[in-house]
Amino acid sequence: MDSTFVKNIHSSWAYVVVALILITLVTSAIFFFTKKELPLWFRKLLSFSMISVHIQFLIGMVLMFISPAVSAALSTGMGNVMKDSALRLLVVEHPMTMISAALFLTVANAKTKKSADINGGTFLLILVAAACVLSRIPWDQWHS
Repeated sequence: MDSTFVKNIHSSWAYVVVALILITLVTSAIFFFTKKELPLWFRKLLSFSMISVHIQFLIGMVLMFISPAVSAALSTGMGNVMKDSALRLLVVEHPMTMISAALFLTVANAKTKKSADINGGTFLLILVAAACVLSRIPWDQWHS
């Protein structure tokens, strides 16, 4: 499988992920601050956001194993990867932060299934997941 093809899928799917997470964040803020009961469509929106992040994670894992850039970075040794901020972002920070975002969204999704409204903890999980995703997107490499 060509790593360029997978990278393009990963970069393109990121638009879906970012859009869904931002929509979920804004709507969850509205429901949190107004203390309204959660409608079914919000629970579905949060589920779709979570699923989109999990799909992005799976595509990213495939990319990690077939990308020549990652292989070259890892061949230099983790000590050199950690010294180089661009390599560290690619090999360590981006994957670990996105795994964290997927975890936070998964927990938030589970909590909304058991609650009639959004409490502070659930809103915080969604907020932190959005912050994780937006902070570790390699904006300078997106679609390059």
